[in-house]
Amino acid sequence: MESLHVAFVGSMVMPSANKKSPSFARTAKRGVVEIGTSVQTDERSQLALKAAKSFKPSPFRPVWWLANHHAQTIGGMVLPRSEQLNYDRERFATRCGGFFDVDTHHSGDGKSIVILYHGLESTSRGPHTRRITKSLACRGHTVAAMNFRGCSGDVNTTLRDYHLGFTDDLATYVQILSSRVPEDTRIYLSGFSLGANVVLKFLAERSAEELAKFKVFGAAVQCVPFDPVACQAKLERGFSRLVYSRRFLKSLKKKAIEKSKMFPAQVNLKLIKAARTIADFDDAYIAPMFGFESNMDYYRKNDTRPLLSRINVPTLVVNSLDDPFIERKSLPKQEEVGKAPVKLVYTESGGHLGFIQSVRGESYAAAETARFLEHLESLHRVSSENNRRKR
Repeated sequence: MESLHVAFVGSMVMPSANKKSPSFARTAKRGVVEIGTSVQTDERSQLALKAAKSFKPSPFRPVWWLANHHAQTIGGMVLPRSEQLNYDRERFATRCGGFFDVDTHHSGDGKSIVILYHGLESTSRGPHTRRITKSLACRGHTVAAMNFRGCSGDVNTTLRDYHLGFTDDLATYVQILSSRVPEDTRIYLSGFSLGANVVLKFLAERSAEELAKFKVFGAAVQCVPFDPVACQAKLERGFSRLVYSRRFLKSLKKKAIEKSKMFPAQVNLKLIKAARTIADFDDAYIAPMFGFESNMDYYRKNDTRPLLSRINVPTLVVNSLDDPFIERKSLPKQEEVGKAPVKLVYTESGGHLGFIQSVRGESYAAAETARFLEHLESLHRVSSENNRRKR
């Protein structure tokens, strides 16, 4: 049985020996490190804090033949995947003349809806999205899987697509969805990798009152690329550069070259073709398209690590300490969470979006996402029943 260490603010937590590393207590290999939150003052914050703090994460037991972080990462992409799911696709127009697509998988009574955002150059039909969708659907959640612009199979008609902190489309969809559903519907947000960063940024940019207005009750994200400057550097080293970075860059450049045919005056085709790293590409394309001074300016302005303390709804963050994309020392320290109702859970292994815990390719992170949101749902049911009795 794997050990599970729980460390909440208010209890004694031994600081890390390395001051540059997150201040978590260590557990047995492949165990789970959980970082809690501290006390807030107003009633709404107290309820959110209680919801986050009372969740007890499960230990992660990786399948024995995927012990290496690269094996876990690749296994997450190629192992037996969840079966194809039935989706209803809806297209939404944007103010700039483009569009984004949302694929909805219906389950349960429709009173709990999870908006799910995928990672860099993935889609709403990718293996990680399907795993999470299946886990959520098994617990009665309807899942609205959003596609970043240009990722749903059709070329977008606008110059700009998406980036690490592009929250416009998520904000648009949350507003539309919340206006369509009954008043007692709960909306949750989820995302992985780049999509996780977008979700956290969206939450941090909005007050508790605004999120309540839009019926957003909580969130659960996986493999957040905290400190994008460090992430980019790590992705360009050794095996990661040969396998992951090269794959991403090929897809990104292909789309940008197509955009150059639509907007030849705005896209510097020469610089895009010359890009040898994702950082080069971001400097040549993403930064100028979205008004950033450079790739470093883009990375620094979209780092969600400094924003965690601004989040107002119960939020689960699951990251692996051996993620080949993310520096271990870049993971948030407890004091950075501050008084926010954010539950940080770090597993000793799991790679990037691996977390494979069975021969069937089942994902620990997907299962924990579903467990956390079900935890919030159960608290909502108890609260609703108590309010009913008071009447």
